[in-house]
Amino acid sequence: MRVSIILLLTLLFSFNLASAQPFAYINNGNDNSVSVIDCATNTVITTIPVGTLPFGISVFPNGNFVYVGNFDDDTISVINTFTNNVVTTINVGDEPSGIAVTPDSATAYVGSQEDSELTVINTANHQVLGTIPLIGPTQGVAVSPDGTRVYVANITTDMLSIIDIATNTVIDVVPSGNTPVMPSVRPDNAFVYMTNQVGSSVSVFSTVNNALVDTINIGTTPGALTFTPDGSFLYAANQIDDTISVIRTSDNTVIQTINGGDQPFGVSVTPVGDFVYVTNNRDDNVSVIRVSDNTIVDTIPVGDRPFSFGPFITNGPNLVSAVPTISEWGLISLVIVMGIAGFIAIRRKSAVQS
Repeated sequence: MRVSIILLLTLLFSFNLASAQPFAYINNGNDNSVSVIDCATNTVITTIPVGTLPFGISVFPNGNFVYVGNFDDDTISVINTFTNNVVTTINVGDEPSGIAVTPDSATAYVGSQEDSELTVINTANHQVLGTIPLIGPTQGVAVSPDGTRVYVANITTDMLSIIDIATNTVIDVVPSGNTPVMPSVRPDNAFVYMTNQVGSSVSVFSTVNNALVDTINIGTTPGALTFTPDGSFLYAANQIDDTISVIRTSDNTVIQTINGGDQPFGVSVTPVGDFVYVTNNRDDNVSVIRVSDNTIVDTIPVGDRPFSFGPFITNGPNLVSAVPTISEWGLISLVIVMGIAGFIAIRRKSAVQS
């Protein structure tokens, strides 16, 4: 019985660890697929078929799902991170680009580049709740850490739109740099940083009054960006320069420029902040940057033309709501049966001896 109990505890403990380790989901634009990278080993463990030209992406804060925007299909592929299968497909606006999910994982916002609107999705059933009209074509979308605001880059009108989540209405529109691409809110909720593609810069906005408070010059044609979990540093991918700019956010200074792969585009950080992963669109691989010294320590081959425009690293599914596979249920059941059998055997042995 003791052996069976130990086996059961070991199984459950290892099951929990396997689900808690980070995984990177990489959109392969020309392959119509998503490569899943185990960040513990930096190897691709599976490839998931999705729609046509997967571009935007957002992992759920609770780790249970990944939304992948299929640019040519006008759909969202919903990936269950426990099984790494597409469980449903959601019809959205024309040319979905940026995707953002609220901190409670309850609502998703999807920008549509051609429709100039946001699609609002109830993530409990993956159903569309409605749309929010905007002033122009959208690109990146971000939700504030406190869950009260959505920030949208309006790429052709050089504007940042701010939406109140409580009412799902636009409450402000402010000028940005030239051709804004992706906004991201600093983890302390104090500032919004947004890359400007043609401006080759990052605009910084105060979340108090939505005013533009700083502009940081970086490399040529920046794409995505990401903060370290404590908000101390920001990493931005420069597509034409083939570099990654590292910005210290305490004084908004570029402290280092890292030579990357060919046309770096998507950028995401691991949950504990020890590594930054960068998709290299023309190299068909992903660079892994060690944050402690900003050194590229690994390069991972993936599919054709990786994008992953948005947060693409998850800490794995939440076991409270995740469902084990059939094989995993079989193993769990076997150990439980062994435990029960051992308990009955010991009881019978005790009864005979008495």
